Amino acid sequence: MPVKLTNYLEPEYKTLCCNTTAVSLHLNKISHWIPGSPSPGVVLKPIIDTLSLTISAEKAYAALPITPKKAGTGEVLDRDLWWNTVVHRFEAAAKSADEVHLGSGSRRPRPYDRHFDMILESSRAKPLFSFRSKPGHKRRLRLETNIHTLGLKGLEELEARWAQLAGPFVPFRALLPDAPVTRVDVAVDFLNVSLANVFAHHPKLWKLWCCSDPDTGAQTLLHFFKPPGKKSEHQSFKKPAELSIYDKRVEQLSRDTEPEYGDLPHTRIELRQNTQTFLQNLGKSFQTKLVEWSIVRAGLEDTAEQAAQRRALDSIRVRGYPDAR
Repeated sequence: MPVKLTNYLEPEYKTLCCNTTAVSLHLNKISHWIPGSPSPGVVLKPIIDTLSLTISAEKAYAALPITPKKAGTGEVLDRDLWWNTVVHRFEAAAKSADEVHLGSGSRRPRPYDRHFDMILESSRAKPLFSFRSKPGHKRRLRLETNIHTLGLKGLEELEARWAQLAGPFVPFRALLPDAPVTRVDVAVDFLNVSLANVFAHHPKLWKLWCCSDPDTGAQTLLHFFKPPGKKSEHQSFKKPAELSIYDKRVEQLSRDTEPEYGDLPHTRIELRQNTQTFLQNLGKSFQTKLVEWSIVRAGLEDTAEQAAQRRALDSIRVRGYPDAR
């Protein structure tokens, strides 16, 4: 089994069954159960997926124990000079054949113009470091990573790599106290629930983009609000979606990764949310906007009622929410 737990019979575990497999889950991973006979579903507790921070290093620079702040050569180490030195060190490492832990980033968020993927040995996450190479900007670095995939070992390795690349003046942890979190992706996993049976609606919903396999059906649903000032009715799937629903099992197979829950249907709902809270306040003041969405599951029974529910759901997707009710 892809999910290996010590003892399926222990009371803190629950067993989820369907036609293809049985999976035991620890109770601390479960948010709630979705009733259904013969196929109950389960919703796992939300996780923080992608996290983005913009970094100025003002407090870290001010705390440097050097008066005046001078490098070993005696040159005054002002903040812009320090940032430029860091960028040059990252560029040199990315071009070096001997440095295998850094590469040119394929993701290129604006207005940053230097992008580097950090390759870690202890995690599948590839933290993206995006710099503004020109001085004069307050926030010179944007860091984006999948915090759930990164894990504690990955974070420790990231700190060590930063020290090797950026030099000894500012440790990685010193960058975080005054670094606002600008993006948080909250993910919720549904087990034993097919993506085709999930429907999400929001009063501001403008476009729904669907990617389907001819044989297996829908695999990705992207939900968009209308951007301010947008006149065109066209919506590119490459633009960031407010809410994404996708077949997590298919996504894992596409990365040549063994599905975490075997053959069990695994649907992920992922909310992209912009914010301006500080990292230390994320657990205290951050409120997810998932409560603003209506998310329903259709097809609980293998009966005529289930078929009618599915037809209604498909009708909503094709004809629109008001006309299909």
